[in-house]
Amino acid sequence: MAYEKWQEYPMLAEDLVWLAQLKVGDPVCRWLGSCPMDLVVTEIRPGRIVCQAWEFSPITGGELDEDLKWDGYQTGSIIRQPRARPDQ
Repeated sequence: MAYEKWQEYPMLAEDLVWLAQLKVGDPVCRWLGSCPMDLVVTEIRPGRIVCQAWEFSPITGGELDEDLKWDGYQTGSIIRQPRARPDQ
């Protein structure tokens, strides 16, 4: 399964605090399967964290994509703190 890398970094209490405190300009690490991608928060909207072309749930960090039916819980992409990368 493609999700094993980011599942090594499950949501922790500190991640919930981190998500709640994100602001425009903050760096994040997007995990798509086992591939990390460095992004920057470009906009905060009610119920959404926008990072360039992607939108994420402020509750789970999961990607929101209506076309793919990703609701932030059932998703293939998540954001985590940049330090949560196995290659760093």
